[in-house]
Amino acid sequence: MSASGTILAITLLALSTPSMAGMENVRFCLHTKPVFSPTESVPSLCDDPATTTVEPNYSPNFDNLPCNQYKINAPLGPSDVYLVVARAGTEGVAGVEFGVRWNGSDPDGRPGTGDETGIVTSRTTWTTCADGLDFTCGPDFESFGGRIIWNSCQNQVIGDDGVYAIVGCLHVYAYSSTNLQVTDNPCCQCAYPGSGVLDCNGKITDYFPLLGPNLWSTILGRVEFGPGSGAYNPCGVVPVQRTTWGRIKHQFN
Repeated sequence: MSASGTILAITLLALSTPSMAGMENVRFCLHTKPVFSPTESVPSLCDDPATTTVEPNYSPNFDNLPCNQYKINAPLGPSDVYLVVARAGTEGVAGVEFGVRWNGSDPDGRPGTGDETGIVTSRTTWTTCADGLDFTCGPDFESFGGRIIWNSCQNQVIGDDGVYAIVGCLHVYAYSSTNLQVTDNPCCQCAYPGSGVLDCNGKITDYFPLLGPNLWSTILGRVEFGPGSGAYNPCGVVPVQRTTWGRIKHQFN
């Protein structure tokens, strides 16, 4: 193997090691499931974040599902889509800034009349899985997002993949092929796109300035409804930061 090939192999190996999970490695993931129907054994969409125990719930965290196994394709019709902060550090997650966007139209303003396309906002609802402050806007104008703060530190570890925090769940109805994607905070008039995580030590990691405009989108998930190729799982790629080589030398010294 050439020297450059060896460096590339070491780079990918080092950056994909689960034990290196940290706030710089966070992914904003989507996981789609059939519409939730409460049962006696699974009574809620989310775990109660205010308790130290994990109650039975419908989220992927209850199934201990790592993000590289998330489902990112869904049929047309109704679905529930979880937003998850995945692969965070052991500092835990205390807050998140995010956005979710979709495409759709309802010319008559009355869902069910046969002229809808994509995901119609009037049939889109959000359930937060956090227990603290909620500074969100929407769902409206084909978007939803803002800032959410937990009262308690979210520190559930999935396997050796780092900390996972369930932000909430969007209930959507897809009338035709379309996608729903994580993006920047639509409520924020910011100097750069707002996407970040507040850890339980009070430190904020902003991902657009950390990764740059070309790599920032690689950590944002996307779900495809109906036939198409627009789905994307950010846990299948390894963004390379500008400071990567120094971090690799430190790991392999």
